[in-house]
Amino acid sequence: MKHLTRLAAAVLLGMVAVTMASCLGDDNEEYDSYFVKAEEYGQLLSQMEGNYQSKLYFYNEGITSGNKVDSAVVATRFVGEGDSTVTVSGIPASCLARLMKNEAAKAAVEQAGDQTITGKFYLYQHYEGRIVYVVIPQPLSINVNYGGADHQVVFAMAQANTIYGEFVSNRTLFDFRVYNIYVDEQLDTSFYYPTDVMSILRIRAWK
Repeated sequence: MKHLTRLAAAVLLGMVAVTMASCLGDDNEEYDSYFVKAEEYGQLLSQMEGNYQSKLYFYNEGITSGNKVDSAVVATRFVGEGDSTVTVSGIPASCLARLMKNEAAKAAVEQAGDQTITGKFYLYQHYEGRIVYVVIPQPLSINVNYGGADHQVVFAMAQANTIYGEFVSNRTLFDFRVYNIYVDEQLDTSFYYPTDVMSILRIRAWK
């Protein structure tokens, strides 16, 4: 599992590098200067650490007017020491259930209460007061009961195509993306990320 996590991180960083290169221009020396240096890594982590007020934004096709963007108040925490982790708690289960096809499992998840998504984050670039980082979330597993039996629903989060996050002036923005949903290890729903807006869970957080 550790090997897979490192591999996912390596692929992810490579993809981000391509994206950022296209945005920042063709001057390789200038581009290279944006990478986070070993001697500044700890200090940048300390800037990001802490508890944040946060809002979750997601697509809700049930909204009949406007842009169909719904939101919920959540809580975000960044911990830098050891394996750097980010935790978003208070995510309404209904926000996740809306993505499911299995109606019985969907109804059960809706009643499951608030959920927490955790992941590791890696600092990537630092320029013009901005810290660019990558989040690699863990799958979210919810145990439910319906039809007189216990069941497990797993929301697998996108790994190798996760969009980078950005931190500036004690504010940050990053995404989680639901990739596949499994009910008792059987595929329920699959998304084509990163273009499927339904799968995006966008977090805005501030200190």
